[in-house]
Amino acid sequence: MSMSPIGIVVVGAGRIGRMHAQIFARAPGARLAGIVDRHGRREWLIEAGLSQVPVFESTTEALEATSAEAAVIATSSTAHVELIREVTAAKRHVLCEKPVAFDSGQITALAEETRGFSGVIQVGYNRRFDPQFSQIRDAVQGGELGRIYLYRIVNRDPLRPPADFIPRSGGMLADFHCHDMDMLRFLSGDEVAEIHARGAQLIADEAMRDDLDAVVLSLRMADGALAGVDGLRETNCGYDQRIEVVGEQGQRCAQNIPAHFVAGGSPAGSLHANPRPDFMTRYRESFEIQARAFLRAVRGECECKVTLADAAAAMRAVEAAQKSLQENRAVEI
Repeated sequence: MSMSPIGIVVVGAGRIGRMHAQIFARAPGARLAGIVDRHGRREWLIEAGLSQVPVFESTTEALEATSAEAAVIATSSTAHVELIREVTAAKRHVLCEKPVAFDSGQITALAEETRGFSGVIQVGYNRRFDPQFSQIRDAVQGGELGRIYLYRIVNRDPLRPPADFIPRSGGMLADFHCHDMDMLRFLSGDEVAEIHARGAQLIADEAMRDDLDAVVLSLRMADGALAGVDGLRETNCGYDQRIEVVGEQGQRCAQNIPAHFVAGGSPAGSLHANPRPDFMTRYRESFEIQARAFLRAVRGECECKVTLADAAAAMRAVEAAQKSLQENRAVEI
């Protein structure tokens, strides 16, 4: 006997909220029950073929009106903690975009506060679900590379963010590199033990004046392995996302996925496509796999893959990087 589809309310109708809505609308075993958008926008729903989906002004109203079992929180990060409280108080499951908060203590306190909650609280570190990165993790965890010596992560945006994003982003380290702190923990099964951060403002744009746009992180894992991360807000040649792990028995590399796979050659040289243009095209598959994992966790078929404890650990590493920048020294965690 087939199970009833799980009702999903998506909270937030910005770029990432719309993507989540389209993914859950088409995910097997899910029902997109409603959208929470204080602006009441419907045009994009019509364009996406989702004109029947109702729009609500509040999360509680949406959950009550639709009888949805779960909410996907895709608002600005500053609202995440209160929305998790609101959804769990209503005894609904939660998938919340990262970062949960810009303060690891606040995330830890939220985890303690919701300890008695019997539902799922999954954090949206979607890159854990990328098939390439998962293969590398399996090689590391399965011992195929032997003792690991070095992790290397490249995380570079194609274009700088819009001016209004910077003040509400939490800064480049919290918004951008929290992914990398989580990815190091995911790949290694270990904790970041020490970090030394360098950052600069190199992009000549008034919108970036209150934030970094170039970062290099040197890290040591708890088992002694070294790691390097570099980030840039603008490449002008695509979304540069690469990972390399080197161990005593060899290495594994996840290269960029190009915008297309048509290559050309001539006497002048070879022609290959740049990386995919943005995170939604590069990581669309990982968001879809993440959605399916969340639905399985809600049904009790598997454990939650990314917890509040994981989110707090990633933010502790970010905080150490922030302290390192301020004090110009290596900081232990």
